[in-house]
Amino acid sequence: MDTSFDVAQYVAQHTAALPGLLAFSMAARTSLKSYVASQATEAPPKVSDKDLKKMTWARRVGLVVGMVAVFGTEIWLLSTGDEHVLDMFFRYLFAFVYQLALMGTLVDLNKSFKWAAFRSPGNLLAFRPAPGSVSFPRVLTAVTIATGINVATYFDLHYGFASFLSVALLYRTLSGAHGRTFSLRVTMICLLAWLAVTFVAVAFIVVYAATYLMDGAAGSPILEGLDDGPDGPPAFASPVVMRYLSLMTPFIYAFAPGMLITGCFRFDWANHVADAPEVAQAVTLETCEPRKRFAKYLSQGVILPATMSTAFPKPYYTTALWAWILAQVAVVGLWIAALPLPREVLEAGTFDMMALSLAIPFMVVALAVTASLRGEFRSLWTYKEVWARPESDTGGAIVLGEGSTLDAEAHVDSALVDEKRSPLAAVEPVVVVVEAAPAYAVEAVAPK
Repeated sequence: MDTSFDVAQYVAQHTAALPGLLAFSMAARTSLKSYVASQATEAPPKVSDKDLKKMTWARRVGLVVGMVAVFGTEIWLLSTGDEHVLDMFFRYLFAFVYQLALMGTLVDLNKSFKWAAFRSPGNLLAFRPAPGSVSFPRVLTAVTIATGINVATYFDLHYGFASFLSVALLYRTLSGAHGRTFSLRVTMICLLAWLAVTFVAVAFIVVYAATYLMDGAAGSPILEGLDDGPDGPPAFASPVVMRYLSLMTPFIYAFAPGMLITGCFRFDWANHVADAPEVAQAVTLETCEPRKRFAKYLSQGVILPATMSTAFPKPYYTTALWAWILAQVAVVGLWIAALPLPREVLEAGTFDMMALSLAIPFMVVALAVTASLRGEFRSLWTYKEVWARPESDTGGAIVLGEGSTLDAEAHVDSALVDEKRSPLAAVEPVVVVVEAAPAYAVEAVAPK
């Protein structure tokens, strides 16, 4: 790599810069729809304590068995050293993961079915296709296209297929729930902690290399007996499979910033509803019943809205996104200044690693400055989403007579009150049943 054009071409074709921009925009809007639907779900069906324990243990045992099956097989195959078998194992394992991401993205793009949020015993939130909304021809089309893209990425027919795969991995991971709760504060602290640990590890490696492998190290006992051998340890798979596995690299380095960016998008929406509840556009959410075989364990489902207005101020989403873009541009500038670059730099995912290391402080500092200037730092610091609510929480889905509404009790945390917002501005959505149609109208009202 000798010219600025080579750097730009490499960044466009082999990094998370362009896929991340598209995936963050798509996932932010879908994650907001998922969150709104999750807040309107009813309480799950009641089950006995005995059945609840059985369900909990079944989930745990299934998770452990799956992890042991995958990682145990991987360790055993690595110990055998059979490259042909390792190629088959990793090829089909990653092909399965890629296929799920591609199918999940394509069924959303061609509207093969509608996703619905359900609650199950044990304080769990599940997203499943809404019964009666599945279009099998569209599903078959999505599966066919996903398989073609997966095969094209394996044979490296064009870089565009790999870029779309990165978009699909980021979109499917960021558009749903990341756990029972989500907090911007915890996310930023975890990102900074990871960055600090990385810097400490790198500093240790640099000190070790400078001490034992540089000045005066020719006669060091640590290097005695070493001869000129291969450049590094032998790969555990063929070059074709290793390149196929490396397609996961852009997703790995862009996932954490994406969590923060999509979280800021939902935070902006919450601020909009809290600041102007009288002008917040109502969102109509259809409902659906679970399939008969799951009716014992799933609540009534709430279908994700097909359309939802995003015409609200997005200062934090814009700040986080531009900070991430600035980190990408900064790394491009560093690479251009360091030309020519050796091939080893291009093969190690160095660009995405450097971009992540710069994006974390850029995003955290930019968000802190924006919140301070707007007088909302405490709101940013204490913002928390509860995706999987306690079973006793009905989420405001209260069925009353025609034209009647009941305000769900809104618990106002004093920590959420800052110098800009009053306690009455912190509101919870109240769900009102529209009798004329099987849908919910979500409105924001001030607590009593």
